[in-house]
Amino acid sequence: MDFEAALRDAFMEAEDAYWKSFFERMDALPDVLILEDKDERLRNFIRNYEITPAVKKNRKGMRRGLKALLIAAIILLVVAFYRFCV
Repeated sequence: MDFEAALRDAFMEAEDAYWKSFFERMDALPDVLILEDKDERLRNFIRNYEITPAVKKNRKGMRRGLKALLIAAIILLVVAFYRFCV
């Protein structure tokens, strides 16, 4: 048996052991009783739940950029008026 086959067999055994212990732990947990109206409400929530991608808004950086652009425009106008008047 080559190294890859031995590694694959070891991985399969480890995975089986993991899932066996996982399901044993799940079976050992106590049952949770949920009222019928709450159960339906939870099921509707789970059915209708949609994962939306998180959109990070960088408004602070946008404000800084806008301020820098405004200051640059004012400086250009002042320089242009100074040259025009002189």
